[in-house]
Amino acid sequence: MTSHPSLEQYYFHPNELAFCGYSGSGKTTLIEKICAFLSEQDFKIGYLKHDAHSFSIDHPGKDTARVLDAGAASVVINDAGKSAMVSRSNDPRSYGNIFMDMDLLLVEGYKDLHMPKIIMLDEKCSILERFPVSEEHKQIAYVGHWKQAPLELNRPYFHRDDVSSLAQFMTDYLSKRCLEKPLYGLVVAGGRSRRMGQDKALFHYHNGQTQLEYCYRILKDFCSRAFISVRQDQALSGEYTRFNSITDSFLDLGPLGGILSAMRAYPHSAFMVLAIDMPAVDASVLGPLFEGRNPFRYATAFQSHAGDFPEPLCTIYEPKSYRRILSDLPSGLACPTSFLKKSRIQKLPQLSSSNDLLNINFPQERQNFIDSRSAP
Repeated sequence: MTSHPSLEQYYFHPNELAFCGYSGSGKTTLIEKICAFLSEQDFKIGYLKHDAHSFSIDHPGKDTARVLDAGAASVVINDAGKSAMVSRSNDPRSYGNIFMDMDLLLVEGYKDLHMPKIIMLDEKCSILERFPVSEEHKQIAYVGHWKQAPLELNRPYFHRDDVSSLAQFMTDYLSKRCLEKPLYGLVVAGGRSRRMGQDKALFHYHNGQTQLEYCYRILKDFCSRAFISVRQDQALSGEYTRFNSITDSFLDLGPLGGILSAMRAYPHSAFMVLAIDMPAVDASVLGPLFEGRNPFRYATAFQSHAGDFPEPLCTIYEPKSYRRILSDLPSGLACPTSFLKKSRIQKLPQLSSSNDLLNINFPQERQNFIDSRSAP
């Protein structure tokens, strides 16, 4: 493995934290307490332990051990409540798929990797010879058994029994890192409007603005940049040329293809996605979506009024959802609703009005919406 991640900007998980210290410093005990505390706060925790020597979790003579010894590359055993895998592969790049459904990953060991670290101070503070306070090793905090820091440190210090304060510090740190990544707006406008009979993006619902311009502008109120998701033939035509656009590079996947194309273009950005055919969406809708965002999950979405599923096209998709959607494509994933239903997302309650997320796909629906807005 290289000394620093380049493309993905992380090693095993976007929200990874390493606990580094010498044997006997209390790493595992603290991680156990942190895991229990955060699990009660509805965090889903992954744990990765690096053993500097060798390990065995199987028993000689048991079925899995016998098959592994016979030459199998990987063996898995499972029961009704859990599963375990032993593999001859030691490629850490494969761990990402295992842990991607987690909200965060606690790593024990891997001292040499350039990931955020919590330094466990031993009795003699010998670990500081490995990670001098005066040097940058991505240390974000120190933990020890003293009530006060035993020496001057350049990062916050926590007593090892102050689990709640340390856990809050960790989640605040990771949340801040997530929210430092750009949030871009994406107007999904690549459909062919066959049911409507004319381009839905060019309708006027809001003070003479086209729906395309309106959606673009309200997303800009919450996002640092906004884009229009378009087909190749739309990109250079008429009204579309006025706006930043991302041309579909995932073809024949409908709105999912537009979302994936945006994530491919900007893989380290989150996207606030809005469909072109939802003219009732305004700041009173996007505001709660923005404020309710949970960057530890794959996405944040409202519960739909149309059924028992999340609304897929007024939603914030986090960067890590790109990798998960790609992995699900070969198994037949065809729409964002299916992805959201099967994934760990932040579900926001239904909006007070069923019309707030109304999709308008037919001429009569459009006329009904116009009539409802003009009614006294």
